[in-house]
Amino acid sequence: MATNRHAQIRYNTLDKCFSNPGRNYTISDLLELCNNAILAFDPKAEGIKKRQLQDDIRFMKSAQGWSIELNEDLKIGRKKIYRYQDP
Repeated sequence: MATNRHAQIRYNTLDKCFSNPGRNYTISDLLELCNNAILAFDPKAEGIKKRQLQDDIRFMKSAQGWSIELNEDLKIGRKKIYRYQDP
């Protein structure tokens, strides 16, 4: 199954996570939440991999996507935190 089939679900999930200042989301957290959202919508779906999630974030940051601005310097230890610059 093509992963683009659930693209809007992934984008909405990422948007909710990026705009939540009360929690720090790492790439593994985002991957788990996106896969849970996809499985809630379509129980037969396989979910996505880390590479697809990184491509989604890259697309959301691009001019063809939503031109979002993420904080690039937020880290906890060695893990990068994903959050909007302007919540």
